[in-house]
Amino acid sequence: MQNIYTDYPHINKIINFNGEEWYHKAVKSKNIQYKEFIIQNKLSKTGHVPKCINYKDTGFLEQMIQGKTFSELISITPVMLISLSKTLLKLHNYLNCNNYEDAIEKTIRIEKRYKPINVLELVVAGMRKSDLLKLGIDYNLIFFISNKLENKIRNINHKMTLIHGDVSPQNVIVTPKKKIVIVDWTDCRIDVGLSDLSQAIHLMHLNDEQQSMLLKYYPHPLNFPLFIEFQILLHCLYDTISKHLANKPILQEKLTYDQTLSKILTRL
Repeated sequence: MQNIYTDYPHINKIINFNGEEWYHKAVKSKNIQYKEFIIQNKLSKTGHVPKCINYKDTGFLEQMIQGKTFSELISITPVMLISLSKTLLKLHNYLNCNNYEDAIEKTIRIEKRYKPINVLELVVAGMRKSDLLKLGIDYNLIFFISNKLENKIRNINHKMTLIHGDVSPQNVIVTPKKKIVIVDWTDCRIDVGLSDLSQAIHLMHLNDEQQSMLLKYYPHPLNFPLFIEFQILLHCLYDTISKHLANKPILQEKLTYDQTLSKILTRL
């Protein structure tokens, strides 16, 4: 299934370069590989993204970051969540995304605004309503929610930005100096910055208190519960569809989808 949440995996190996260990990273799609190299090189100046060098069609070298990923930690502390939020805010504001559209293959920029209905269409990626209904997913209901949200945010000024697109526990590193570094930028795209935070909430299974902590330090005009929950619902929808297409059980994904949908319906 090819849509805005599609993951592009790396082929990684560790090599010695000038007496230091570096990752050699390659991606099957050379367009995606080049995009990642260009974007990471620019963002590395923030200190929150690894430096990349020596680009070739066969791959490039990426600086090895010392530390632990969120997936390797026993627990994610409030301080780490605050630091992650502030790091994402800094990265989202660092680049003018208008200058990098040619390097970004996937984009949901539509008239420079976030349009929930258009994003929904990108997530379902051509799935028929009847096929979704067989999975217990009422497309008309999600469309109704999308339309409600679109009307709500129509007059709220907000900007699109360059986002990471896969803020999973495996892609967030805490260094020994407690700095947050975010790796693997193959899935970066132009979107609303809160998409990264919503995805982090979803993929890291953050509880209500942790969610509040993460969102508190990310000021944004669309940072309100209905918008965040709609974003999480789209991730649940994608997970359910992709598992189904891979002939895998969808029980857990569907349960999370139903729980998120129930939260949203209480707000309408």
